[in-house]
Amino acid sequence: GTLTYGDARGAEIGAAALKDLHQKLQTYGWIMALLNIAQPVKKLDVVVKSIHRVIVPLQPSIFDILATRTFLDELLEEKAVRNQKTFIAVVGMRVDARTRAAHELERFLEGLDVPVLGFLRDTQVYVQAAAHGLTLFDLSPARAALDLPQWQGIIDWVDAPHE
Repeated sequence: GTLTYGDARGAEIGAAALKDLHQKLQTYGWIMALLNIAQPVKKLDVVVKSIHRVIVPLQPSIFDILATRTFLDELLEEKAVRNQKTFIAVVGMRVDARTRAAHELERFLEGLDVPVLGFLRDTQVYVQAAAHGLTLFDLSPARAALDLPQWQGIIDWVDAPHE
């Protein structure tokens, strides 16, 4: 399942939401928590303590790169990450390899001390699937043929034992 906390305006994560997240993690095993973080989260340590893997999506824009750099710095300082109980990786999204922005993103990612799981291409497939309540994995193999292989690194990293 997927839980989403926060909103596009960067609302703080409330204590009830954190308690709910922690309870669901203990009940269902691994679960993906999507956090809209447009401003610093006051309880980031509580969230990170409850999650085993964090995938940070990053678009090839200077604004996203700068915000992500700040967030990654804060995330890497968390005790659970330092003690290797929570693992962090980055995935480039909406990447068009032919653009200057994509090259800037690659240059930025080379300087990070976290794994880069891959790059998801800039395509309307995700938008069209979401409009019908679907994911890429719900589409026919022919419709998702270009995009599914890009997810393999992400799936492998999530499924791999991290100790």
